[in-house]
Amino acid sequence: MKNRRRATGNRPDKTRQVFVDGSTIRVSRNGKLSAPSAGGGAGGGTVTSVGLSATPSSVFGVSGSPVTGSGTLALTLDDQSANRVLAGPASGADATPAFRALVNDDLPNSGAAAGTYFSANVTVNAKGVVTSIEDGRIDQDGLISPAVLPARTVSNMKRMHHIPALDKVLFTESSTNGKLRQIDRTFDAPLDLSGTYTSKAVTAFAYSSISTKIYLGYGTAVMSVNSTTGAIVTDPIGSARAESGIAVRASNGNMYGASFSGGAVYRWDPSTDTQIGSGVAIPANVTNACNLQYNSIAHCPTDDHMYVAGHTGLAKYDCTTDTFGTSPITGLSSNGNGSVIYCSDVDRIFYCQGVTGNLYKVQPTTGTVTTYAFPSWYTASNKGGDLCELGDYIYVGTLSGVGQVMNCILIFKKSTNQWVGCLSHDAFTDIRGPLAGVAAEGVLYSGGLNSGNANDLVVFGRVWQP
Repeated sequence: MKNRRRATGNRPDKTRQVFVDGSTIRVSRNGKLSAPSAGGGAGGGTVTSVGLSATPSSVFGVSGSPVTGSGTLALTLDDQSANRVLAGPASGADATPAFRALVNDDLPNSGAAAGTYFSANVTVNAKGVVTSIEDGRIDQDGLISPAVLPARTVSNMKRMHHIPALDKVLFTESSTNGKLRQIDRTFDAPLDLSGTYTSKAVTAFAYSSISTKIYLGYGTAVMSVNSTTGAIVTDPIGSARAESGIAVRASNGNMYGASFSGGAVYRWDPSTDTQIGSGVAIPANVTNACNLQYNSIAHCPTDDHMYVAGHTGLAKYDCTTDTFGTSPITGLSSNGNGSVIYCSDVDRIFYCQGVTGNLYKVQPTTGTVTTYAFPSWYTASNKGGDLCELGDYIYVGTLSGVGQVMNCILIFKKSTNQWVGCLSHDAFTDIRGPLAGVAAEGVLYSGGLNSGNANDLVVFGRVWQP
């Protein structure tokens, strides 16, 4: 058999023709597709018009349609109303998307339960989503009155403070066997720290960041207790007394106690729980102890003085020389119970007189006094009680008296120097104090009084601040 050589060279590119929807498409040997020129090839045809349609017409706009020779087909989105999104139906079966407003079911769940909140602590994440919210229980006149806190749950409540370093609201019960008690702010129920202090009628107290202990004034002495358990650490501390109030000197942390029954101011070092020197006599023209539900001493770091409030005036104690001035601050009434606080945001001392019904603002370095008489509508025969600062507001407890209709806490706005409202509740004969506020929560705690003794814990949640 002879070998036969295959011819080389170009060979025609054989194609096959197929018909698609009446049009001819050529398929070459190498798989390329092509269309014949107009009028060429079996079954060939021409396109005389190309159009474009889009639905729904409320969403899409079409222009340039049809194209009959040359041109451009354009598809655009129509203008829509503000605050609309393209989404499926708000409810029901699946359907064609449309622009509509968002509804609750479009949003992801957060950590907050559905409901109405009157007095709430709210947590928001970095995207602005509420992740948790806790409510208080609101009764009449904006008062929180939890069911877990029945009436007469305390006996003869005296001083009350919020201690930011511990994040605790504490108060003292003055009785034969006194108590230091903590308020459980989850349920608003008072809790004992360590039972009772036998034969000690505890009244004033303050916290030391140096020793991390709490100092209690009772009767004729001062003692230190553990700030977590309330257990006694040192009792007594020398011969110091502080039943009328305790304040901390800002520069060195030393403690100062006011004792009107002892007629002096006493000092002690919290780092060693030892008394410093002896008592310094309160001027004779600042006499009579304040009601023990009011704070009688406050430190002003601007002039490094302790301001000591009595029934008959306000005196300045110089912490650098440990001496009093010979006379009380002038321009103040000398009739009635008094309470004193220092407000750092305005660098002023505020002093309230009970019977007169005035709130006084004292400039520390010059001693200039500005008087703000109680609102004219407050006509009760007895006037101011304890003072408490919350942000731009000072809350003033009142001594309206049993059976009178002025049972309220007055609200004074520091930035505008004016009375702006009150908090009240008809269930209490007096709500003059003691007072304590938690600024971060906007909650004010007060003692509800019966015959001069605070026997009810009153909680004003999200206190009104105009």
